[in-house]
Amino acid sequence: MDIMAVHLLPTLRDAHRPTFCVDCTLYPLEFLLKLLPTSHTTRNALILRQHHHELLTTIMNFLTTPRSDEDLDILRDSLLRASSACPRRASHLPSPVPVGDIAGDALQALACPISAAIKTAPNLLRTQLFSRKSLWPRSATDLLPRPPKESLTALLTWADRSERSRLWAHTITACDLVCILLNVCRPEILPELFVHDTRLLCIDVFVRQLDAATADFRNGVMSNHPLALIECVVVVFDAINNGVGSHNHDWATFTRDSEPRLIRALDAAWHCVDETTHRSLKQMITVLQHNSCLVTGSYGLLSQPVLDGFRDICGNADVYTMLYYILKEVDGGVECNYRECKKHARNVEGGRLRKCGSCRLMRYCSRDCQKRHWGAEPLAHKIICPALKEIFLFASLAMDNDAFGAACRSSPRSQHFFQLVYQFLSHDDGIDFRIALEERLSSATD
Repeated sequence: MDIMAVHLLPTLRDAHRPTFCVDCTLYPLEFLLKLLPTSHTTRNALILRQHHHELLTTIMNFLTTPRSDEDLDILRDSLLRASSACPRRASHLPSPVPVGDIAGDALQALACPISAAIKTAPNLLRTQLFSRKSLWPRSATDLLPRPPKESLTALLTWADRSERSRLWAHTITACDLVCILLNVCRPEILPELFVHDTRLLCIDVFVRQLDAATADFRNGVMSNHPLALIECVVVVFDAINNGVGSHNHDWATFTRDSEPRLIRALDAAWHCVDETTHRSLKQMITVLQHNSCLVTGSYGLLSQPVLDGFRDICGNADVYTMLYYILKEVDGGVECNYRECKKHARNVEGGRLRKCGSCRLMRYCSRDCQKRHWGAEPLAHKIICPALKEIFLFASLAMDNDAFGAACRSSPRSQHFFQLVYQFLSHDDGIDFRIALEERLSSATD
């Protein structure tokens, strides 16, 4: 891995005219970082994160460089010249795609170490906090060496060109890179995604990918690519809607004025997905369609099977399940819980939010925010804190959903108590129901 990394770096110095041989790069990288047993691929990815920071950031610079059609021709010419001049040319494997798509092969090859590196950083994906142990990425600029909007637009353009050429493997690679940026660099990427022209470009690219994939399904294309394409687009949408650090209004902001088109594309994809083999994917599509109607109330856009599917999801979730998942969401938060602050943990000295000393659930950037939240109207933390503390005496978020529910059912508290806690945590800010709820919670905990 070290030898290959050292050899690859100088060939990427010029993002427009790279000099690496795609054939000598794609297959070895896939073997070293994908096809070997997991322990070996993980070790190789860690080698890159520990010792080859410059290479990984240079790769991101290559992947996020904006390219006109003329720039793409220059890139292809440079890659073809490198391949033709390669001393190992006689041993190259036949390419599965036309030579004219060598740029897409380069995308696929260079995305491999980025994807592998991020997969070995579960804490980064969970907290959006960068490594303190000199492991790549050490900051957002390692993943975004170019401006965030430029980077996002460049990746969407890769996806767009690949979709138009019907090269699904390259399209899926570009989608995966977008998803990585959304999951790791959300504070930097999301404001740019919500800019009008970028948002419409993103919707246009991904809707056309869903349309193409569902058309393949209807035409009986017998391959995994249509389903894989549907899944990767839905995962990107889910990251916008429900990723780490997401807010309730994110999906509504993204879909604004494009709800009918998105719902039509998602509905067609929903009908292609087999619930018995891909239940979670089908449920994600159901929730995305439903949430597209929350602001406008245009539920008439939803087909009856989707409405029935959403009711089934809600019907299968009892109060303990709903409480468990909202507590997990709060526990996995990356921002100060004081509603008027919302400072990201990255922007806090030391990179760590302080926990409430009583419930150990809510987190704050400072003691001042903690004090303000304690008495903040209409949903002061002092109202709910004793109830949360009591719940965690017999039920832990380290449990799975079923064990958590069983612990709650066997506790001395009635179901009504847990319903009140859920209502408090999930209620919209704009509705002041504090007084009634405070009285009911007080009587429930006495």
